[in-house]
Amino acid sequence: MNQPKVDRCNARSCAFNGSNQCRALAITVGEGIMTKCDTFMPSLMHIDEKSRVGCVGACKVTSCALNKNFECTAKQVRIGQINGQPGCLDFVSRTA
Repeated sequence: MNQPKVDRCNARSCAFNGSNQCRALAITVGEGIMTKCDTFMPSLMHIDEKSRVGCVGACKVTSCALNKNFECTAKQVRIGQINGQPGCLDFVSRTA
């Protein structure tokens, strides 16, 4: 299984954000029903690695239909602001 790429990230104050792209090797998303980006690290300094594109390494959002064994099965994800915090915008609720 390939890790899904972070297609876009608008957490501009994150150390791993470069030109609205995630530059972390891998991010961890959420806890339970919260889809926040656990890798978010506020900083005035930013990673200067333009060739690197972030991926989702782990997803702890067990209520998401795209989560299988704590891995995201989406092709790509977008990280944006949810209730004032960076989080996964591609959350799909599991149906009962």
